[in-house]
Amino acid sequence: MTPNYSDNDLVLTTRFTSFNANDVVVLESDEDGNVLKRIKSKKNNIFEVESDNKSYHSRINNKLFRKNQILGKVILKLNFLSF
Repeated sequence: MTPNYSDNDLVLTTRFTSFNANDVVVLESDEDGNVLKRIKSKKNNIFEVESDNKSYHSRINNKLFRKNQILGKVILKLNFLSF
């Protein structure tokens, strides 16, 4: 599967009060700083995330994050390579 986001993409995020499975979000990770991941599942205010690129191993995949670790939800993606 090809990733939906590339290194050169610019994303616009906004702070939502609720997040759902399949939302793409920016997370605050103690190990890696701010990362872009897709919500795989949620239970209460705990979220499991995954990468779109299944061929790339990420140590953040399948980890659990609290709602306060989500910095924002992606609402727009711009790919500057296509301009």
